[in-house]
Amino acid sequence: MKRQSQSLFMVLLLLLGLLNVGVQHSVLAAEPSAGTITVIGKEQTDALLPETKVVYGDKETALDALIKTAGQNNIEVEETKYGKSIKRINDLTKADPFYWAFYINGIFAPVNYDAYAVQNGDKLSYVYEDWNQAPKKNVSFKLIDKDGKDIIPPLNKVPFINEPTAFDFLKVAVGNQNVEFRQYDFGKMITSIKGIAVEGSNYWGFYVNGKMASTSADNYKLQAGDEISFKFESSAPPAGGSDGGNQKAAVPVSGAAFKPQWTMQVSMFQRMQAIGRLLLLKRQASGSLQATWKMQQSLLRTKTADFLK
Repeated sequence: MKRQSQSLFMVLLLLLGLLNVGVQHSVLAAEPSAGTITVIGKEQTDALLPETKVVYGDKETALDALIKTAGQNNIEVEETKYGKSIKRINDLTKADPFYWAFYINGIFAPVNYDAYAVQNGDKLSYVYEDWNQAPKKNVSFKLIDKDGKDIIPPLNKVPFINEPTAFDFLKVAVGNQNVEFRQYDFGKMITSIKGIAVEGSNYWGFYVNGKMASTSADNYKLQAGDEISFKFESSAPPAGGSDGGNQKAAVPVSGAAFKPQWTMQVSMFQRMQAIGRLLLLKRQASGSLQATWKMQQSLLRTKTADFLK
C-alpha cells in the first residue's frame, strides 16, 4: 500500500506539472504580513507570552516584532560581537547556561533574531533553554542536485519544537525567498529551490529517511530523528536509453511486481505525457475548463488503475 500511495502521488504531481493548471500562490502575499509570537520560559508549558497574533511591519526584524508585541519595557537587549542578544524577557534574565533560543515556524533559526526579516505567516518562538541539554527533537537536511552533490552544506541535528512540516524546514534552511511553489488541493508542488527551476521532465523529489515520501512536503510533519532530503531529479531516461549499462532502458510497468523506482518514474511520465496531450486537445476543442477537469478526473482514475495493476 505504501508503494501504491507513492505512485499515486507521483502520478498526480507529474500530471499537474504537465498541465500547468491550478492556482499559484505568490510567495510575496499582497495582503499585510501577519503571524504569531510566543515566549516560553524554563518549562515548555511556562508561557511568558502565549501565542499572540501580530501584524508585521515592512522590513521588520524578528526582534522588532518581539519588542512591539511584548512591550519595550519587558525586553532588555545587549550588544555582542555576534549582534544583538536578548538579555531579559519580562522578569526572566538569561544566566549561564541558559539563553534565549529563537525558532522560526518551529525550526531552530540559522540567523540571529535582529538579522531575520519576518515573513507573512511566520510563527516566531523565543524559548529559554539550557545549551548543555541536548534537544528533545532534532532533524537533518540535505539539498541535492541531479549529480547527487550537495547544493548547500548538509544540516545535521537541527532542533525543532511543536509540529513543523518539511516545507517549513526547507524554507528556513535555504531562505523563504529561495523557494517557489504552486498550490494545489493535494498540497504544494515545489517549482524552484535556490533558482533551480522545474522544467520539462525535471522535478524536486521529496525524501524522508532515504525513501520518497507519499505526501507533499507541506503535509508531512517532522518526526524526531528524521533525515529530510530534496533532490533535483528527472523522470526522463538518460541519453541513449541507458546510464552506461548500470540501468536498463525504461519499459512499461505491468503485472504485480514493481520495477526499480527510476523505471517506474519514466513509465509514469510517459503515461502522463499522453494524458496531458489528450486533456489539452479536449480543452482547446471545448473551451470549457469544467469539462476539462471532469475528463482529467476520469482519465486519472483509469490510468492510475492501469498503472497499479
